[in-house]
Amino acid sequence: MLVLKTAAGSLKKAVALLQGDRVIVYPTDTAYGLGCDALNKKAVKRIYKIKNRPAAKALPTIVGSLNLAKKFFKFTPQELRLAKKYWPAPLSLVLEIKGSGFGIRDSGLRIAVRVPDSKIARFLSSKLDRPIVSTSANISGKGECYSIKDVLKQFENKKHQPDLILDGGKLKKRKPSTIIQVKDGEIEILRKGPVL
Repeated sequence: MLVLKTAAGSLKKAVALLQGDRVIVYPTDTAYGLGCDALNKKAVKRIYKIKNRPAAKALPTIVGSLNLAKKFFKFTPQELRLAKKYWPAPLSLVLEIKGSGFGIRDSGLRIAVRVPDSKIARFLSSKLDRPIVSTSANISGKGECYSIKDVLKQFENKKHQPDLILDGGKLKKRKPSTIIQVKDGEIEILRKGPVL
């Protein structure tokens, strides 16, 4: 695993890796995230292997902006109001996928999406011009990682590992993002977090 500080050159390298079948670890506004191009099926499969995550469990995504989210996901008027009110923030909306070719789920299905309050995470998605998988950078069932030391410890001696770790320093310990879905006009909180 290559570890690089989050300088301009490192971010360009990260974007180049995301354009391939590669998986990176990057800082978000909550904990360190494990990410890849959400439309790249091969890369998404690698994330499941790296995390040892059951294939039936969907992976959340981040996008660089609301405009980018609109290209890939359908919004009801209520969902759009919530996005405009809260994003960028640690708030994920469960939205319907638009079009085809998604690596995570098929068209018509729904996954958690957010615009994070992290310039680095938004930059990566915006430069890639696609949603990025944003699951916590840990083995399934283990705790979230808030430092590179934590990340390295999680994946030490594992068969499947990320290709690059972007070192954004020690992150403040925050709860994972709030996840909500709008069903029949009612807001359902699926996971309590920093927002709502």
